[in-house]
Amino acid sequence: MAREHRTPDTHHLPPWLVPPLLPLSWLYGLGLKAYLLPYELGIRRRHRLSCRVVSVGNLTFGGTGKSPAVRAICEKLLERGLRPAVLSRGHGGRLCKVGAIVSDGAKRKLEAADCGDEPAALADALPGTPVAIGKRRDRIGKVLVDRFRPDVVVLDDGMQYWQLHRDVEIVLVDARRPFGTGRLLPAGDLREPIRGVGRADAIVVTGMEDAGDWGPARRFPDIVARAPQAEVFLARRSPRAVVDLQTGERLPPAALARMPVVAVSGIANPASFEAMVAGLGAEIKEAVRFGDHCPYSKGQLDAVEEALRAAGAHAVVTTAKDAAKLHLAGKTYVLDVDLEIENIDRLVDIVVGI
Repeated sequence: MAREHRTPDTHHLPPWLVPPLLPLSWLYGLGLKAYLLPYELGIRRRHRLSCRVVSVGNLTFGGTGKSPAVRAICEKLLERGLRPAVLSRGHGGRLCKVGAIVSDGAKRKLEAADCGDEPAALADALPGTPVAIGKRRDRIGKVLVDRFRPDVVVLDDGMQYWQLHRDVEIVLVDARRPFGTGRLLPAGDLREPIRGVGRADAIVVTGMEDAGDWGPARRFPDIVARAPQAEVFLARRSPRAVVDLQTGERLPPAALARMPVVAVSGIANPASFEAMVAGLGAEIKEAVRFGDHCPYSKGQLDAVEEALRAAGAHAVVTTAKDAAKLHLAGKTYVLDVDLEIENIDRLVDIVVGI
């Protein structure tokens, strides 16, 4: 049984609500066009950092796997002996407006409440990689580059951050619904018109674990047609390990087999996470779902503890993104998930400019 604590989103708007919201979507589109016109005319210039900048982003709201993609790319850069750094907005973090260094590469220095859940999770997952946050990523990006001298700055969720120049644009799309609802906010879930995918240098099609067998990129002719210059890569999420949140012990994913658990998540696609937990053989007694980027109040934490007791489960299983905020008395396991990108070495060649 799934217990919902979620706010409505544009993925699941009732059909009757879409028509009255369409005029607002048209206004949103016109406003975006007016905002971008000075950039297109060269009146307003994008800031440049003194190193290579790579954006990982998407067209839609929702979980296409941007942060796992950033992690996968940074790990490959580290393997090549390069120095990456991560720059994020820090959604939901108290220090988002002023900007801050989340990690110097040796240790995370901020709590998730200060920097946001995704930057905190990336800082924990990427030893050796500095991570910074800030609404003004042009400003905090300069601080990041001046202090740590990275070879590459990777923008997490950077596609719609127009103020900063990037050398490479990587766009993530979901295999099942590459362009979401096809409608702009608020009647749909597009942050910008679909034609924006034409800016991509590389497109990563995520969610292949739910889309059947892996196949050639020609399975997505609409994507290829809209961005003919971009190389297309297929990707799927797969469990890397199960981490005991209290002790830090890393266990094989099979450790969840036959374990009675409560699945807890505050992400855009909880069903995918729950399916992965169940696929490892865990017995999900209850699934507790919160809204994306949920900050977890005391009442919500109490609700999770109560669900654990009432279900008679052995442990809570949660995501890395939620683990940075989910402080529970009971046993908690974190499912550490890889984003496996087919031919990732070629993608990293594009990142470094080969």
